[in-house]
Amino acid sequence: NYKALKNPITRRIITKALSSKNCKKILAQSEAAKNDLLKAMDCSKFKDKIEVLYLAMRPCKEKRPIRKDKKVKISFIGKKFYVKGGQDLIRAYEILTKKYKNLELKYKGDVTQEYKDPKLPGLKFIEGHFPRNKLFEMMYLDADIFVLPTHSDNYGVVFLEAMSAGLPIVGTRSFTVPELIEDGKNGFLIDTQYSWENYIPYRKDKEFIRDASKEHPEIIKQLVEKLSVLIENKGLREKMGKESRKMIEEGKLSIKERNRKLKKIYEECLSNDNQI
Repeated sequence: NYKALKNPITRRIITKALSSKNCKKILAQSEAAKNDLLKAMDCSKFKDKIEVLYLAMRPCKEKRPIRKDKKVKISFIGKKFYVKGGQDLIRAYEILTKKYKNLELKYKGDVTQEYKDPKLPGLKFIEGHFPRNKLFEMMYLDADIFVLPTHSDNYGVVFLEAMSAGLPIVGTRSFTVPELIEDGKNGFLIDTQYSWENYIPYRKDKEFIRDASKEHPEIIKQLVEKLSVLIENKGLREKMGKESRKMIEEGKLSIKERNRKLKKIYEECLSNDNQI
């Protein structure tokens, strides 16, 4: 709450608590979150306590089905239609369907009536709530590409879910997303004006809401370009999907790496206690 942080009493209370010897570590869930904290207030008294500990996820146990159809299936999951870039994706998909006849877009999330066009070939709106295994079966394991051109995501857990299912992913350079997508390795990044530097202060700003609620031609163009590359190259899709899976199995987003780092953090805290 940036407005609250402007209150000197609030800042003093927070600084005192985080500077206390009883506060051993401050665990930011991404570099973007860490940088945002450093930007939000004077952290000089506790800066050394701040460490990044990524959210992690276990690899999906179920295997992807062997499909006989020649469709390329794109998957999207996201609430809040405009801030998740739903309008840009549907418009990009409309352009892609004129070039490719084998596409399918599974869209799960909010959508305004204006964009709920039943005439677009292969566009399927998935409604309702599902158990986790059913959600994975429908939205990840049966897909070839996962895309979320979000303007507003603190983290983007759906990216981790897609990666655990071995999918190449396409997302924007918004807050934590560039730390999940290694551009050109396990997916593609789309340029956007909302990065960690300006994301949180303006997330509820009227100007942000107004801008997010319109189409963004520059983002639509990039979506068409990046998705076209993946649609046309099955080998690249599979290669990037394996890289996504690898990051979940043994990389910085793995349970193993998270636990290793967390153990080290606890050992350092306990060691410091014993020295006092």
